[in-house]
Amino acid sequence: MIKKTTGKKKRPGDYKKLAVKIAEVIGEKKAEDTIALDISSIASFTEIIMISSANSSAQINAIMRELKKNLTGIKPDHIEGEASDGWVLVDYDGLILNIFIPVKRDFYSLERLWGDGKKVNV
Repeated sequence: MIKKTTGKKKRPGDYKKLAVKIAEVIGEKKAEDTIALDISSIASFTEIIMISSANSSAQINAIMRELKKNLTGIKPDHIEGEASDGWVLVDYDGLILNIFIPVKRDFYSLERLWGDGKKVNV
């Protein structure tokens, strides 16, 4: 399922600050193994990709509610996937957040795919 919204565009560079904020927010709902990679030098569609794990679809839903509650004024451009499928992608234009249950994270292996990106401290 794809939900389209009109997101508030940010300036380049603001996405590192957004990554830190997102890591804090999803950490409140016990998201695990969160990483952020700056892939702007190797991809043109976004600046930062974040990858995080949740232990269940219920936890993914809780994380999504927490993001909506705490990122006031920042709406995603679109959301893909369903918590019940074990993964959700949240596109904030220059930052893409991926939340997976562990088996899906292992399967898609985005850390390997984007391993040439520069690690962002979150």
